[in-house]
Amino acid sequence: MFRTMTAVAASTLVLFAAAGVAGAQQRVAEQTTRVSDAAGQKAAQVAIDAQSPAQGTIAAPTKPQQDDPGGGGQGRQTLANAAMPDLLLVDAFQLANATIPWGTAATVSAADASSTKQGVCSFRYKYLTANQGGVAAGASANRIHRDTQNGPVLASNPLPALAPGATSVSDGHLSLKPGTWMLYVHADDPQAVAESNETNNLRRVKVTVEGKCG
Repeated sequence: MFRTMTAVAASTLVLFAAAGVAGAQQRVAEQTTRVSDAAGQKAAQVAIDAQSPAQGTIAAPTKPQQDDPGGGGQGRQTLANAAMPDLLLVDAFQLANATIPWGTAATVSAADASSTKQGVCSFRYKYLTANQGGVAAGASANRIHRDTQNGPVLASNPLPALAPGATSVSDGHLSLKPGTWMLYVHADDPQAVAESNETNNLRRVKVTVEGKCG
């Protein structure tokens, strides 16, 4: 009987040992699977991160976005300027028989005046205003001031609406006494037109009237 019990106990121990080995193998397999799954998830996350911008940065656009109002660049400024009118005085200022480039001086004779009266000569003038902007400019007015850019108004002309690239002729008569005068010609003097460049509307010429005006 003792030998029988010993044999049974030995068999039981073998069974327990086999079960323990099988359980250990199963646990190792499960752990290996978990490690493999974690490694796969990490590799996938690394791949996703490689395609995504880092935290706190902005991904670069696939092509330049020069028309992006929130971005920088000369392209945006060019587009913005093209979407506004831009009035300016072009060519030269004509007074009587003299053609006077902007910013220069000339002498005119009282003999070239259209009329004279009580020491004042009336001279015919003409000049051009252009719209070099990308859209039409609304109607406004041009004026000629004497002595300063806000001095006495010698002449005023209505400025019609101008399409892009169009020009308008301003002409008429202005009165000057003999002497030297600074004339300031201002396109869109009332500032009725919002423009991409407001610094090219004002020009001046210096005129000396010689002779007697009646």
